[in-house]
Amino acid sequence: MENQYTPHQNEKHHQDSHHDQLYPYQKPHSHQTGYGISPFVADMEKITEHNSKFKTVLWNGKHLQCNLMSVAKEIGLEIHADSDQFLYIEEGMGYTVMGKDRNNLTYHAKLNKNSAVFIPAGTWHNIVNTGNRPLKLFSIYSPPHHGDFHDSGVINY
Repeated sequence: MENQYTPHQNEKHHQDSHHDQLYPYQKPHSHQTGYGISPFVADMEKITEHNSKFKTVLWNGKHLQCNLMSVAKEIGLEIHADSDQFLYIEEGMGYTVMGKDRNNLTYHAKLNKNSAVFIPAGTWHNIVNTGNRPLKLFSIYSPPHHGDFHDSGVINY
């Protein structure tokens, strides 16, 4: 039999709640502290498409961090010297540029729904939105890049 999630007896699942539609498997400890370092499962498509903040830390662990992003124009040229990064486009279209030198971005690729972008540590990169609506994506850093969860943001819904 395939592994399947079974709610705990004391856990209530209310389909009429907006929160439960986005986070059907686990409730946060509180809206102030959000999710992070406890085990966590979420519908990434729904949660990413719902996010309206430029950058929100969803989950922060000792070795990995997941951020949600809603990009109106572009992320901006940046580099993470010590973190590899993975981006997944849930909604929208755009392009990416990357390179070892900020003045010589030799890698170019179009992006659309379901595009995955792998960025090695020490690589200059930018994501640019070419659509009429925000580009919705999630980003995973290893090791974490954007500080402690409590200092970086909380889920807003």
